Amino acid sequence: MKTQDTYPLLKESLEFTADVIKYSEILEREHKKPIALRLLQSGMNINSYLFQAQTALRLDDVKTKLEKAKLSTEEVLYWLRQCVKSNYISEDSRIFRMGTRLSDSISTKMVD
Repeated sequence: MKTQDTYPLLKESLEFTADVIKYSEILEREHKKPIALRLLQSGMNINSYLFQAQTALRLDDVKTKLEKAKLSTEEVLYWLRQCVKSNYISEDSRIFRMGTRLSDSISTKMVD
């Protein structure tokens, strides 16, 4: 996977993760540390898997890492939805749009 091909995807991922970190901090201040840690870990995994996909040598490895990045993105969205349902945070449609767009972008890279 070439860097120039993935730069927009990595940038999108880092922006999304920055927002996820902010929500994790809010949750931790509200004494919701277990959910904050789950959210943070899932968010960090996205970037880790995308980096691993970028540096992978075999096409199968690239696709596997992209699948894991997509799964981590969906996991972040899941935890955010649970936080909204539990009234831990207010719904922020922007972060849900960002996450959905990132998931779609990763899916597009998986078929390239």
